[in-house]
Amino acid sequence: MGEIHCAFAALSDQTSGDELPAHTKSRLAGHKHPRKVIFGELPENHDRKGPQNELRDLIRNQN
Repeated sequence: MGEIHCAFAALSDQTSGDELPAHTKSRLAGHKHPRKVIFGELPENHDRKGPQNELRDLIRNQN
């Protein structure tokens, strides 16, 4: 309860932040659209996955 969907994205030179909402709307159900998008360098662990605790810290630091 009280949680929103958040997307993390690292942009390349060929993409812009405006493309992400259109991309998700065409591929996800309405209740799964991210309400907040955070762009930038993302932390990775040895499996090249985003460690959830560090991603949560990024969200907290943005608020």
